[in-house]
Amino acid sequence: MCRQIEVESQPLPRSHRSAFEVVEPFPGASGCEERLASRLQEHVESEVTFFAASRPFAEAHAGPLTRAFLEALPTEWAGDVVIHSSLVWLTQGLAHDETFALAERGAPHRVAPPFRHEPFPGAAFGARRDCNLALEARHRIAVTGDPAPVFAVGAIELDPLERAESFWLPTEDLRTRDRRIRRWLEGGEMAAVSLPRETIVEHGWGAFWCPQPALSPGFQLVIRATLGSAAPIVDGIRNMSFL
Repeated sequence: MCRQIEVESQPLPRSHRSAFEVVEPFPGASGCEERLASRLQEHVESEVTFFAASRPFAEAHAGPLTRAFLEALPTEWAGDVVIHSSLVWLTQGLAHDETFALAERGAPHRVAPPFRHEPFPGAAFGARRDCNLALEARHRIAVTGDPAPVFAVGAIELDPLERAESFWLPTEDLRTRDRRIRRWLEGGEMAAVSLPRETIVEHGWGAFWCPQPALSPGFQLVIRATLGSAAPIVDGIRNMSFL
């Protein structure tokens, strides 16, 4: 299957709010993160992870946790949805950086990677850049296993003479933008909020988040559904990784 949404040219915002919302508990959540982690351990060999998969393809091949996530999507997300997911075994001190894995920059991080909002950080052209420019896209995410990623929540105001594209779509120096976001966090202009456990969250374009290094070894599964993505469907299946 090959389908691609054309991204209309829109000016990138100079004022923006980075935010997310919890939409519902993860299906079958018990109020005990250890219980959900044990479910992942129990079903890890059954979980299939996806790259740019259509919802029908993902539903046909999904393991128990991914299937529960897909069944929880709202009815209006039945058609034009792209599914990405990633399953890794993390050793202590490494971060599960699934967006960099999608961008084929999958070297493990022993410190927190840069904050990013883009599905494909650093992409300079083609369909991946189009995905980064899809201002109307909506994302739903679930993370099973420690550690939870951190969102930078708050209002962003760019300098009057600053090029918006340089901030929103850096193609080389992601750390410069990251340092700026961390200064906003340190100064109280933004707040660092961990993704709540055992939940499904939704966010739009421009929500900055950052994976965190693991405090102890364990599996982590990240599932993302995107409505209004510019990504062509490839119905790819990814391998589990050991970091």
